[in-house]
Amino acid sequence: MMLTCEEVMKHPLVTVTESDEVGLAEDLLRQHGFRHVPVVKEGKLVGLLTQRDILSRACWPREAAIGEAMVRNVTTVRPGTPVRHAARIMRANRISCLPVVDAERKLLGLITEADLVELAGDLAEELDREDLQICRG
Repeated sequence: MMLTCEEVMKHPLVTVTESDEVGLAEDLLRQHGFRHVPVVKEGKLVGLLTQRDILSRACWPREAAIGEAMVRNVTTVRPGTPVRHAARIMRANRISCLPVVDAERKLLGLITEADLVELAGDLAEELDREDLQICRG
């Protein structure tokens, strides 16, 4: 069984625009417990703002435009990308999330480290149940 990014991604997402204020992103991150907020323009991914970006740039005033603080060259995956490949991309690039986009960069969802840990736990539980059934079999 091959799981794809589309099957495990979170959606719909809370997003911001380049002209929104950094303070809005901070509030959204805190309110929802997120660590990442995608930046979109007309539904297409143009950047990503992370909690780490905000914390490492403490000098950003809350009124600064997100477009000034966001990361623009964001690594992404397509919906049909195997989850194992997405995990390798995240590990190799030392990133904690991957936006899922279509061919036109329309934002479809987001996969985070937390999603992968949850998936690993679910798969381990499923394997444990299968082992138990074999033992009882």
